[in-house]
Amino acid sequence: MVWLEERELRTGDAWEPEILSCIRQTVSLFVPVISGNTERKRESYVFKEWNEAVERSRGILGQRFIMPVVINDDYDGDARRFKQVPLDFKDFQFGHAPGGEPDAALTKDMISAIREVRRTDAA
Repeated sequence: MVWLEERELRTGDAWEPEILSCIRQTVSLFVPVISGNTERKRESYVFKEWNEAVERSRGILGQRFIMPVVINDDYDGDARRFKQVPLDFKDFQFGHAPGGEPDAALTKDMISAIREVRRTDAA
């Protein structure tokens, strides 16, 4: 996952509470990036971030919040092959960005989701 922070973390900052707090309170759209690399890990901080987003999503109704994206070139649309992602992710349609480049469907969905967030924030 790429976390785009609004302010730069400085040497000595407590990065974990900062990241988890943003996921809990301020992130409008959570895009977990899933790959063969995440599947090979048994333990990773990213799993904590994913679970934090799942927990928050339970309180968000009627709006997309988690949009999982697979970057494997060979992704065939079957998210069940990814055993390391939270079970709750499997409730969502996964986007595809082979080699990190979003396909046309993902690009369209991301633009739509960002517009939804902006409309909600403006209201």
